[in-house]
Amino acid sequence: MSTAEPRRVSFGSLALCPACLLLAALAFLAWREDCWGDEAFTIRRVSASWDQLYHPFAHRVEGVGHPFDPRFVYDFNPPLYFAVIRLLAGKDPGVFVTRWFSILPALGALFVLAAWCRSSLGLQAARSLILLYALSPAVLYFGHEARPYALPLFLASLALHLTQRHAGDPKRLFAVLFFGSALGCLMNYHLAWWVISFAFVLLALAAKPAGGMGRRSAWAGLLGLVLGSLTAVAAILPQRQMLAIVKGESGPPLSFGLLRSALALPLAVPGGPHVPAGFLLSLAVLALAAALLVRSPQRGLGAAALALWLLPVALPILLHLALATPFTDRYTLFALPGWFLTVGWIAREVSERGGWGRRAAQLVAVACILVCALGSLEILRRPFRAPWQPAVQALLAKAEPGDYYTIDPDWLNICFAVNARRPPPAAYAYLGNGIPPEARRIWIIGHSTLGPIVCETLEKNGWRFEPVSPSDGMWLWRATPTTE
Repeated sequence: MSTAEPRRVSFGSLALCPACLLLAALAFLAWREDCWGDEAFTIRRVSASWDQLYHPFAHRVEGVGHPFDPRFVYDFNPPLYFAVIRLLAGKDPGVFVTRWFSILPALGALFVLAAWCRSSLGLQAARSLILLYALSPAVLYFGHEARPYALPLFLASLALHLTQRHAGDPKRLFAVLFFGSALGCLMNYHLAWWVISFAFVLLALAAKPAGGMGRRSAWAGLLGLVLGSLTAVAAILPQRQMLAIVKGESGPPLSFGLLRSALALPLAVPGGPHVPAGFLLSLAVLALAAALLVRSPQRGLGAAALALWLLPVALPILLHLALATPFTDRYTLFALPGWFLTVGWIAREVSERGGWGRRAAQLVAVACILVCALGSLEILRRPFRAPWQPAVQALLAKAEPGDYYTIDPDWLNICFAVNARRPPPAAYAYLGNGIPPEARRIWIIGHSTLGPIVCETLEKNGWRFEPVSPSDGMWLWRATPTTE
């Protein structure tokens, strides 16, 4: 009697189910969520002239721009991400189509990181990475957002994978890291933190080669990173005025809460309810990795993964402290590859040993899976950003010629225009400049509590305002003179 051999599960089959679930969740969010502020900046910049796509403030509109004025573009990012969308999807792609330029790269990063992990650390490590990546709230949130996050994240992940494949070929390694750093930095300035972190890794390998990479390959990769980054800088050098504007922009003050959110990013989205748990679990992952490094024969890979995780978090914080540049927790998004590789390395280490390390890793893994699942379900359960459509559709239906409308706060003008897609019958008015003397009715789209500019202007001039269509998101208000 013959016994059948156990069926081996291929790597592709292993990744297929989590990838399909992630794709379905990302597509659902792309369809359900209304466009919000930063995404509206993307749509406006893609639809602007090529001059403004490259240099968004080439014809800057001073003050508060009309929502449907195509010259009113407000975006600080490098131009390549927007140019790719313009070339492949046209001048007016819409929010849903634009979000697929994040969905597909986010899905692609799953496969390339898992492939890197499997070839370097084994199947168990790849399995752990795939599961946590597919459940990660950060991947789910930034993976559907129409912003230059997921596409450069994919480029960084692909560069890591190709570096592992071509570790012994200096010419190919130079080309991989040259194009990876150049294209990535032309999509998001903050990919520079990943580039600098990887440069430290290659410097360490050049000093003491390990993992099959010789000194020549390490130096060639380092040269590729440096020249690629300098090429990106040269390509966007005419935008130095924009960089000066970025330097002048104010950001939230650096606080423990902001630092905690930055370190928790793989396990919780900024502003989400699970940031404290994600922060504590990231500390647990760090402590476990540090303890395993002491006696690991694969400590080179573990140290490299830790560097790719912790340095992209630390570098923008240090620059903020040294030069007072703006800093928010999402600037550390490009630490995600290092975090997932660290988790994969830990899984590889504990799979070959028992004792306290294995039990601690299992406990941390279960907690990470639970926190990720809860965070992702929270994102899927209800809109994470304020819905616009109820208020927008009510304004389009109720406003009449001769009326005026305004947006509160005024920096959401572009967001209103992208969600509305067409101007309402009313004329636009910025109440900071006063109420138009001929106005008899003003419509206001804003939050449940209107800002001081709108309230003070209306009350000072004897107007009353009342909500017309309150919702869980933006509200529509109607303002009329008290004499009526």
